Amino acid sequence: MPAGVSLSDPARFVDLALYYSEHALLFDLTGERFVDETVGDHLTAMALLERPGARGLLVADARVHREWISASYVEGIPGVDKFQLCHRAGARSAVAESLEEFAWMPEEWGYPGARIRDRVEEFNSVVRGGGETVPGRLLDRQPLDEPPFYVIEAAPAITFAFGGLLIDAEAHALSADGRRTVPGLLVAGADAGGLYRRAYAGGLAPALVFGLAAARTALGPDGETHSDKSGAAVLPDRHPRA
Repeated sequence: MPAGVSLSDPARFVDLALYYSEHALLFDLTGERFVDETVGDHLTAMALLERPGARGLLVADARVHREWISASYVEGIPGVDKFQLCHRAGARSAVAESLEEFAWMPEEWGYPGARIRDRVEEFNSVVRGGGETVPGRLLDRQPLDEPPFYVIEAAPAITFAFGGLLIDAEAHALSADGRRTVPGLLVAGADAGGLYRRAYAGGLAPALVFGLAAARTALGPDGETHSDKSGAAVLPDRHPRA
């Protein structure tokens, strides 16, 4: 997300999210790349969290702006210029007509602009020659050399925590050792932990998959729920199958 921008309005989360980061270059406060941006913004955010100040400068060029920043990110949804939305929201951002202008980056931003310029030029030279960049660049290996250049400061943000209760394939909550189910307790969505490890498939997917699994479990094999004297659903204790 753009650093320093208030996220008090949930309706703006999607508009301000920097989805295009997978096609840009990200630099930390020392002016160096530190992660392969193309493998996923969820991994980039975790890597940025460990860098000085937990903030970085996202650099894109006119091609990325045309194909990713202002284009439709999801088929069927009209594209909007996310750079302009973030800029109007107060994000630290700028448009440079050439890479040379990076040397004039405001001192209060805290980034070595000339070094970032040099690193972008080095990156472009390596990918044009078919070489391997450091860090790597697994997917989008096109150079960022079409002016103007779009610069915005980014910070990690959380969609939902990956921690949660251990569950089995039938959505039973498990004991701490993972060997026993907790009678009457079913878990789905973001409350279920251990689903993602350096991966991300959204929050709706585990809600849908394990929500349906929990419903089937609650109904039981005969299609009816079973309750104890307190009225709570009682589920058979069984070993997890997940």
